[in-house]
Amino acid sequence: MNTKVDTILVGAAGYGEIYLQNLLQNQCINLKAIIDIFPEKSKFYNELIKRNIPIYSNLEDFFTKNYCDLTIIATPIHLHTDQAIIAMENGSNVLCEKPLCADIHDVDKLLSVEKTTGKFMAVGFNWSFTKPILDLKTDLISGKFGKIKRAKSITLWPRTNEYFTRSSWAGRLTHPNGQLILDSVANNATAHFLHNLFYLCGEQIEDSSTIKEVHSFLYRANNIESFDTCSAKIITNKESELFFFASHATQQESAPTFEIECEKATITYTNDLSNNAIIATMNDGSKITYADPELNHLAKLDICIQAIINEDFIPCGIKASYAHVRAIYLMHQKNPIIRLFDKNDIVYDSINKLTYVKNLDQQLTYCYDNWKLFE
Repeated sequence: MNTKVDTILVGAAGYGEIYLQNLLQNQCINLKAIIDIFPEKSKFYNELIKRNIPIYSNLEDFFTKNYCDLTIIATPIHLHTDQAIIAMENGSNVLCEKPLCADIHDVDKLLSVEKTTGKFMAVGFNWSFTKPILDLKTDLISGKFGKIKRAKSITLWPRTNEYFTRSSWAGRLTHPNGQLILDSVANNATAHFLHNLFYLCGEQIEDSSTIKEVHSFLYRANNIESFDTCSAKIITNKESELFFFASHATQQESAPTFEIECEKATITYTNDLSNNAIIATMNDGSKITYADPELNHLAKLDICIQAIINEDFIPCGIKASYAHVRAIYLMHQKNPIIRLFDKNDIVYDSINKLTYVKNLDQQLTYCYDNWKLFE
């Protein structure tokens, strides 16, 4: 095979634009086609036309007469399974944006197709493809820090009305055709950080931890079906406790933060101006520093390219992503009705078009600091 990877992108607007910006200049990529129903919505549409890059409305039409090495899927959650299966069954490897899928029953189907076709399906949880996280996980697996006793993560990302009205599926639990969507703060924007807890607790590089039980509280302040605020405590099969806090309904923003408490060390990450690295502080006071995993969001693309050219392994695929799918499934199963915040605590900022809950940022931060569920 030549050194250029024949690639197609499914979904050219939204997050797909981040891929397109790279694909249009990546020397390792031959961008063969775009698959999109409304390609004109992409800010790169004119450039695609200028370069005569073919545009198809669906994958089936492309694969009727074409082949590609890699299919990148950057489409709504409920489309991931079918599009990934079509691509793999037509001889293409897949890089699918997170989450893997909405329906937990789709995981076995995807694993079966991956095995039958011999193609890989990578899932785009950004951090799991970066050197800092892979180095940290290697050290965790080796026993350098001892057993993981507990871990926690918090991300507070206020989102305006525009975010919740950006598409017909935003904040929805199901599609009108019955397909599960389960869009939420934990299954979309902050999914990376919930998955990261599972991934770092995995016993092999390509695995995540297994979930034993989930305790969760789901809330909403915005006018959506799903939840915009989440508090969860997850027990793994190794009896580690994982706490996860995330919200789109706070007034103040708090960047992704996590802490892992091990037998021999405490590992922390706070993405701010004073500390943008992962630091493992050993019990004797010595420190091991890992770089910031936020620096390269497209490390996943680089790894997929190398996996095709050099037959390298994929660190985050279907198996590694299963724990996240199951966690979301169990959260909804245990919370069939999303709780509405007290209307007296909900504030609408008409200038910024932001709906937030009074003091929610302080309350969630307190719960994070004290390893306590927000109920």
